[in-house]
Amino acid sequence: PGYISRSITMASEAVAVLLLVFLSGSTFGIKLEGNGYTDVLIAINPVVPENPLLIERIKEMMCNASSVLFTATEDKFYFEEITILVPPNWSQGGYGRTKTETYEKAKIIINEENRAYGDQPYTLQYGQCGSESRYIHLTTKFILDDELIKLYGPRGKVLVHEWAHLRWGVYDEFDDGQPFYKGAHSDIQATRCSLELDGKIVNRINHTNCTHIDPNNKIYPQDCVFLADSEQWENTASLMSYPSLHKVTRFCSKKTHNSEAPNAQNRMCDNRDVMDVIFTSSVDAKANVQPLKGPHPAPRFTVMQRGQRVVCLVLDVSGSMRGSRILQQQQAASLFLTTIVEDHSYVGIVTFTKDAKTFKPLTVIHGEESRTQLVRYLPSEANGGTDICKGLKNGFEELRKDNGNTMGDEIILLTDGESELNCASEVKESGAIVNTIALGPSANKELKMLSEISGNGILNGTVSVDHTIGNKTTFLVLHESQSPEDIEIKSPSGQIYDFIDFQHSSISKMHSLVIQGTAETGDWTYAIKNTLSDQYITITITSCAVSDAIPPVTVKAHMSQQSIDGSKPMLVYAEVNQKGVPVILADVMATLKSDSGDQYQLELLDNGAGADAFRNDGIYSRYFTTSKNGRYNLKVKVQRKNKGKNNGQVRLKRHSVAPYVPGYVIQGKVVMNPPKPPVSEDDLQADVGSFTRTAIGESFSVSLPPRVPPPNFPPNKITDLNAEIEEDKVMLTWTAPGEDMDQGTGTVPNLFKSICITSRAGQV
Repeated sequence: PGYISRSITMASEAVAVLLLVFLSGSTFGIKLEGNGYTDVLIAINPVVPENPLLIERIKEMMCNASSVLFTATEDKFYFEEITILVPPNWSQGGYGRTKTETYEKAKIIINEENRAYGDQPYTLQYGQCGSESRYIHLTTKFILDDELIKLYGPRGKVLVHEWAHLRWGVYDEFDDGQPFYKGAHSDIQATRCSLELDGKIVNRINHTNCTHIDPNNKIYPQDCVFLADSEQWENTASLMSYPSLHKVTRFCSKKTHNSEAPNAQNRMCDNRDVMDVIFTSSVDAKANVQPLKGPHPAPRFTVMQRGQRVVCLVLDVSGSMRGSRILQQQQAASLFLTTIVEDHSYVGIVTFTKDAKTFKPLTVIHGEESRTQLVRYLPSEANGGTDICKGLKNGFEELRKDNGNTMGDEIILLTDGESELNCASEVKESGAIVNTIALGPSANKELKMLSEISGNGILNGTVSVDHTIGNKTTFLVLHESQSPEDIEIKSPSGQIYDFIDFQHSSISKMHSLVIQGTAETGDWTYAIKNTLSDQYITITITSCAVSDAIPPVTVKAHMSQQSIDGSKPMLVYAEVNQKGVPVILADVMATLKSDSGDQYQLELLDNGAGADAFRNDGIYSRYFTTSKNGRYNLKVKVQRKNKGKNNGQVRLKRHSVAPYVPGYVIQGKVVMNPPKPPVSEDDLQADVGSFTRTAIGESFSVSLPPRVPPPNFPPNKITDLNAEIEEDKVMLTWTAPGEDMDQGTGTVPNLFKSICITSRAGQV
């Protein structure tokens, strides 16, 4: 489902944190143990039909990739342990039960073709040079159809090309947007690495040698293409340029790197070669791995499957939860039970003080009545001491009642955290996923807290329901003490829903309105009047996809890292897309708030400058610099108003992909490949209309060393400097950075050390 959420609060509240836990998944941690990669999770999307051959082909690809990886890294790295996660509805394999593996945690996903990329393999990459990327995307057709090997190369080599994007944060050394450039000696070169790669530049249509030069840019026109010779020197580089060639088995090194080529690797990595980034800047650089003596072992595979979702709410009812905290816990749990948890899931409720007990055994969700019944069992009173570990142990006991174990089950722990935690080993051994929601300013530092504070009076605003969502649209109003005097919801057509249309709960202090059928598309307005008491009030609006055939616009928010010591800035990211197709020209605002109340607002940009790696790719980014310690939470709001036909369209923008091979030169003859299967431009140019989304990212911490002055960051690197000759002038264009990275306003003298222009005659 695609959720829209609007939270306006007047005190500490837990609902937004709950959305963090259930709408945002963390990445699964690949480990390097010795020379081998373990915990490599490959997940097959639930839409993929069951096919045992697919599993065998995945294993074959990874075995081949392990050998390619070993050679390319000079005998240092290989794949050791790989888990393949199959969909829950597959039934023929007798698969093992998952522990904490989920589809959202996978770093390699297998799916049907992507609207933006078709069957072309790609990596979702938008971080800085040397930073890990989000995931590799492969399609079932790429895995099963050998005809695609002609277009992209052997699967194992393609996987290693994408792995370099994913693990080490290196970039492509080809460039479809700028396939040719004029070299230092005024010769025209194909954009590639290394220059030792031989081939011909021919016309795409008649396959004759290209001789025509574009009079504007003095290089070959777009109807020319570079075709590599199928026979190259042994151990030629680079896998980031031409992984399809049989004798290309290496990455570019200092000796072979083409620093002149106008490609992403040079632009993002300051003209450094791939091997330098891998062994000095990537996540594996500190391991200082030495070459393995002898051959590498074959990868070990485990095929697993998630079972039915089984969840236990473990709720703190100790004395420190009295007052607003127990109410916030009740409201957060109610939201989860009534709106978020899926039908056919099992849910139980455990409470704890110094002891623990089961309030409600595992109950299957099979409609509104079962949800309402569970809500009635939520505790409303608090008293006594606190022992979190006893609550967790009782929760594990309840989870075992469905099948005798806790593997892959979930606990949602809601607590103020005022207790020692001495059961970490038992949590790890359980194999269960434990999500923690911390309430109150005294929470244990191991827990996470989200706190929002504002004023009181009349709350009003607008939320847009777009054509991709509208089912089960719910307006949920929560308050602390006295009920609001009035609530009014107005549909785009003018229909009014007021206080009497809501369902009310005096115990949990909730008012809910469910719009029947599919909600109208357009702007919905709300107004909540509260002048009787000083209290917090929140409104949360959720809506699900209108149908399986129409993918909703979704947003994911996260930070570049979970902790920082001030030595370098963090980056804020928001991914906005519609089933993999980027949504551009949206207004994206990030709010970062510390546990001490400090708040920062950043407009995230998709302009290809500063923190943003690529323009118009649907990834909105910004640097975050602060000198104030604390634990911070991240909330991102995305809005788009239908101001014009082209505002907010989804557009095609490809990068970090497996290069399509148009053809080869074989024994001096040009042999063209079939054209790359087209991607429907109609789908990619569809107007997504007005929409509103809110996403919550994981919390993060800032901890500057004591007695160390706050960091002073320079302006961010300019990555889009362009020079064009206009008669007797050289026109320079670039996106201006800030005074501190991309914050504030920088001045030209601070941005350039020097600008040197040399004429063809050598005059400087």
